[in-house]
Amino acid sequence: MSSPTKKAGHRTAATVVVAVLVTFTMTAVGLVGTAGKWVGLLRPTRVKITGTDVRPDPRSSNTRLLAMSGSFENIGDGELLWLAIRPPGDSRIYPNARPCDTNATSKTWSCSILFGTPTPGRPALFHVVIMRANARAVNAFLDYQSSAISSFPGLPGLPAGAIKGDEMDVPVQ
Repeated sequence: MSSPTKKAGHRTAATVVVAVLVTFTMTAVGLVGTAGKWVGLLRPTRVKITGTDVRPDPRSSNTRLLAMSGSFENIGDGELLWLAIRPPGDSRIYPNARPCDTNATSKTWSCSILFGTPTPGRPALFHVVIMRANARAVNAFLDYQSSAISSFPGLPGLPAGAIKGDEMDVPVQ
């Protein structure tokens, strides 16, 4: 190999090394800059249901009050916990009117939701889900509540930004 060819080969190798170093540095800086967004993958969110209580609503014989409580871990900044219910035979969900109460110190939550009764004399399983909701999901829940003044048509599914935690079927009479 002649001397000019060797020099060209060294320059090409040097250029590749510099390109690799620049790419590595930019990737590392980018990952560090977005670390807050992917920490959730390293520490998954857990939202658990630990207690349920269904009782008649004292204000109306046609409704029931479901009180629930639980625990949570690793909820993101700005996220709220929200409860929704799905009656038997219905594919829609009915979100609570407001987010659940949370205690950051004890990492616990509590919530209650009003809903209609099943057919008298026929117990039914109502599906309940606790979820964490980012701003987009919270806005969808609040928009639903503000538009559902005299009737509550339900939502076809979880809105974008809502991530399921625990869910369970609760027997209601």
